[in-house]
Amino acid sequence: MTLLRVFAWAIVLGTAFLMVVGSYPPEFLIADAIAVFLLIVAALIPREDWALPALLSGFAFSLGVFVVAFGARAVGGDLGLPLLLGVLISTVAAGMAILRCARMLTQAAGRAAF
Repeated sequence: MTLLRVFAWAIVLGTAFLMVVGSYPPEFLIADAIAVFLLIVAALIPREDWALPALLSGFAFSLGVFVVAFGARAVGGDLGLPLLLGVLISTVAAGMAILRCARMLTQAAGRAAF
């Protein structure tokens, strides 16, 4: 769970830095701000069973924002390496969160069966 929170903070700090520096497409500022907000809130939730779905939602949202922003840059001929890094981190983090959610639900189902 700690690694997922680290990924969330990495995405938050990287996105906030790119927003401030201005190397981000301006049409994505609102979506970026929402992704940052979701990940900050999710990373600060102390209970793991509540934080995990919130983190997954934040990673999924940020992945969508990064993919669209990367695609917009790539079509324009710019590779946008920071955006590609955001896509990769969000993908790995979302995958880890999905696996952890599945394990948590499996364990809960096992406890409920008895």
